[in-house]
Amino acid sequence: PTSRYDWYKIWDSLNQRF
Repeated sequence: PTSRYDWYKIWDSLNQRF
């Protein structure tokens, strides 16, 4: 389950990796 906040957190993590 990916909530609106969850999606933001995931994107943040991906951005850090990028």
